[in-house]
Amino acid sequence: MIKINLLPPEKRKKLKKVAPAKKKAGAPALPTIKLNSLNQVIHRIDNLKLQTKQVRDRMEVILEVDRNRFLWPRILDEISSALPRYTWLESITEITPFPQLTLRVEGNTMSNLLLSELISKLENSSMLTDIRLISSAERVHGSYQTKYFVLEADCALNEEVSDTTAVAARTE
Repeated sequence: MIKINLLPPEKRKKLKKVAPAKKKAGAPALPTIKLNSLNQVIHRIDNLKLQTKQVRDRMEVILEVDRNRFLWPRILDEISSALPRYTWLESITEITPFPQLTLRVEGNTMSNLLLSELISKLENSSMLTDIRLISSAERVHGSYQTKYFVLEADCALNEEVSDTTAVAARTE
């Protein structure tokens, strides 16, 4: 900042010029010490933030794998317990993925009555909803006339789950 003295020359006081302070050779200046320690703290905080992000990324991968681990065993158990005698499955496929899970079940049975029994048991299931008969056709397996069928069903647990123990409790 520039200072201008507007007083007449006889009333002006002469300012003494002050020489800047000399640093001692052995000790650094106090502000430099504080800056170095603050830089170390900032560096440590940045490292901790990076480590926290890495741990969160790893946890997210684990949670993604663990999120629906109880779903498929429970669905397969429901379907197998609903199968009447003389009925067998050829495939169970996922039409739409979780969280809007829709399944296609293909199989054979010996009569339409057994097919209707399978559908009614699946409709009573707590895991599957909206059971739809897509097609039914007669097929010959060896010397037997069978009914080939295609069913579709939606999963009743189509909501995101953050706690897998909650899913385990609901599916038991």
